[in-house]
Amino acid sequence: MLNSNYWSSRLIIFLFLFLSLHTVSKAQLKKTKMGQIPDAYKTYQVCDFAPGSGAVVLSNEGHSTFHASSNVIRSTYKFHKFVKILSKDGLDAGNIKFTSFGKVSKLKAITYNENKETGAWIPYEFDKDNLYKEKVDGSKTKFEYKIPMPEVRAGSILEILVEITYLNSIIINDWQFQDEYPVLKSTYETFYPNDFEFNQEIKSHYPIHVDNPETTTMLFLGRNLDAKRYHYVGEKLPPINFSESFAPPPHLFASHIEFSLTGINSDIFKDKQFMAKNYEQFCNWLLKSPEFGKHLDKKNQGLVDKLGVELLQKDDLMVRAQKIYTAIQNNIEWDGYYSVLPEISPAKTIKAGRGEVADINMLLIATLREAGLKAYPLISSTVENGVPHPVYPDIMDFNYLLCALKLDDQYHILDASRTTLPFGMRPKHTLNHNAFIVDKVQQGWISTKDDVKNALVHVVNMEMADEKLHCKTLSKQGKYASYPYYIVTKDEEKLNELNQAYQAQLNDDWEWDDFETMDIQLGKPVITKGTISRDLDDDEMLYIEPVLLRIFDEQPFTEQGRISSVIFPCQTSYNYLFNFKKPEGYQLEEHPESVVMVLPNNGGQFKYIFEEREDKVSVHVIITVNQTFYIPEEYEYIQTFFKKIYDKYDEIIVFKKS
Repeated sequence: MLNSNYWSSRLIIFLFLFLSLHTVSKAQLKKTKMGQIPDAYKTYQVCDFAPGSGAVVLSNEGHSTFHASSNVIRSTYKFHKFVKILSKDGLDAGNIKFTSFGKVSKLKAITYNENKETGAWIPYEFDKDNLYKEKVDGSKTKFEYKIPMPEVRAGSILEILVEITYLNSIIINDWQFQDEYPVLKSTYETFYPNDFEFNQEIKSHYPIHVDNPETTTMLFLGRNLDAKRYHYVGEKLPPINFSESFAPPPHLFASHIEFSLTGINSDIFKDKQFMAKNYEQFCNWLLKSPEFGKHLDKKNQGLVDKLGVELLQKDDLMVRAQKIYTAIQNNIEWDGYYSVLPEISPAKTIKAGRGEVADINMLLIATLREAGLKAYPLISSTVENGVPHPVYPDIMDFNYLLCALKLDDQYHILDASRTTLPFGMRPKHTLNHNAFIVDKVQQGWISTKDDVKNALVHVVNMEMADEKLHCKTLSKQGKYASYPYYIVTKDEEKLNELNQAYQAQLNDDWEWDDFETMDIQLGKPVITKGTISRDLDDDEMLYIEPVLLRIFDEQPFTEQGRISSVIFPCQTSYNYLFNFKKPEGYQLEEHPESVVMVLPNNGGQFKYIFEEREDKVSVHVIITVNQTFYIPEEYEYIQTFFKKIYDKYDEIIVFKKS
């Protein structure tokens, strides 16, 4: 049976957890110093566990610890990485990338190339002026760094040392064992006082060896504190698979370890960082926090008038909510940043006329409450940011604030930050399983996908005339299927790109005689229609392909095995009707059989119905996808389901001249 409970399957979201206790010798854990290339790296030629790879990560050593002086606590994270370019196919490995919230306090990178005459390895140091730094989409504090290594060629050895510092933050940086290229060895060491409690969660498809923690002491705030040093080792890890369809971002299903602060057992540190052992404490902290809860207190009044919203006594609650939502969309501009903690108050957001996601949606929540509606902050995470831990709360796991409006015991999840979002619709990158309601009474997890669906309807009417096949097409794309059109409504060039992508669904035999996208209205289905034609292959035999417009361009699940989960953006309803007017002088010779297939637990349904009438034949295809999350062990179900769909897609109707 399929397991549809997301949270219970989260701990195996990346398939099996192979965790073995393994005592690693001191020689194995001896750190390599910068500038000292092990002889084995110089002679390494072929990656035996990933043949054909153009590059290999020879070693990646990570270290995370804490330092304190006076009233400042610093979390320090660093990694020391060696990469070997094995062939020209691996030259792109010379573009080193990493992301960070902290300050890059040290960076050194060197390319080594062998002088064939002398055998010496010549170093070429990276010029820090060439460091490329840009904000990660939607974030003010997270940056992606790019290091284009100098003089990279086949045979080069690359060495990179990076140190990152977080001020006044008690965090341990997560560690990714896998890479875009195969990894010969990846080690991680954490070193922290026993007064800090961290939950350690390894998610790996491959064995990760954990050394028994080493008991020691560390100097912290002028005291010698009992501490532990932990070691984690992964060896011969294949590259991350980027090709799996409907998968989470690769860095989220790569072998990695996550750390969550769950306890501080000393009064020395309790004022240094907020820490909650459960979501109830976390929720209470947010509500009392000046950065969050204060924006919902009674001081935030008069927002309806400041927005110029006219609420009438005859307005029901839904109408009131829609008026407020529209007024905020029309008056407040999104500045491009995601956030979960507002920067300014709701009143100041109105005055400024712009704000981050949290500013705008906190204004929405506060205004809805002022108008007598039940609205709650809903903290969430974008797809790229990952899924928050279901048990151990961490504010860093959340990067997006939504509004949960409760009407008649039903939640409507709102995001007023974009003018192109109809009431009740959110950007697709926010559809990321569950989000948490922050409220004393209503607190808890709710799904961000229950009210979300793609709705596709295609009608194709075909007939034969003038030694050609002619079709009239009509398509209606509703709910989230229309979202791409809403966001490009005012951009003619991008709208043309969408139309061209739609038309490209047909094979090259067909030509579009005309095509039209009807007026796009926010919140309404997008309707397109056109006519197509193609020459007959043979006037003695007619070979008719009935399914011309498909749910996907091609079968998305062709891999024999699966490492990552299958995650559909939302539920889908696909309805396709094909009619072919029987031509005079032809007899039906062959046709597809009708079939019905159902996924376990009502996860989805496929119907293919062929029908012959006196004047025409028709094919009716109905596909529904109700379950949007499948763990790797369930991959066989979804693969078989879509294979059946595409096998039926390829079946044809044959008429023979009588």
